[in-house]
Amino acid sequence: MGRVDLAIYVGSLDYFWEWEWLTGKLWPSGPIEIPAPEGIEGVKVTYFPIKDDRQLRRKKIGDWRERMRTELSEWLKAPLDWDEADRRHAVATPNGKCWTSLMLWAAHAEFNEKPPAVAGSDEANNQTFARLGQLPDEPRFRQIVQCIDYWLPAPFETVLNSDGPVGDSASIGSSPVLLAQLETLNAETWKADGATIQRWSEAGEPTDGMLESEARYGFAELFLAAQYSCDNHMPMKYYFDENSLSPDADA
Repeated sequence: MGRVDLAIYVGSLDYFWEWEWLTGKLWPSGPIEIPAPEGIEGVKVTYFPIKDDRQLRRKKIGDWRERMRTELSEWLKAPLDWDEADRRHAVATPNGKCWTSLMLWAAHAEFNEKPPAVAGSDEANNQTFARLGQLPDEPRFRQIVQCIDYWLPAPFETVLNSDGPVGDSASIGSSPVLLAQLETLNAETWKADGATIQRWSEAGEPTDGMLESEARYGFAELFLAAQYSCDNHMPMKYYFDENSLSPDADA
């Protein structure tokens, strides 16, 4: 197995579990246990492929979506729906290190304090995240600083702890709320326009080891994924990327 890292898929969940969008990949034959990327804790590391015919797979996803409508009914501000037959999709590759740096950047913004020049040790980082749990209210950047398994294309101001469509324990967030929180974080810190965010993404993973440059790259990838989700009304899901992926978008 090659290098494993975190990435984000945006598109129908039926197509996600079809795996055809992963160029040159074979369908998994069963649950896959792989190590979590370095520096990432508390993230599930098992794939649960739905190896069924398409009709049954779509029924499972549809049943789960209906259950999400029920479980989120208290918070939903718009209909929760998307087209499971749509094959358009996008891929973002923030990777675990830069994603963690973004989470740290958002955590320090939450506390209105200057972030360190470089990310600290795992112990120091965990202490920073632990402080978020001591706040009297939910963090303003909760969708950024919390590990989330699925972001759904409807606005709701919560992170739901429930089950995913394949029976996996899952934290479920909202891509419109994620995008709004990313926009607020940007407005309070970098104040980058759309062209600048696009350049941060196109520049690729930074190699200078600085927290801010890593956070910018993680931010740009997550921002563009959330924007694609909102523009095309599609869910988002993180997954573990081994070496090469499909292109960033196939619209």
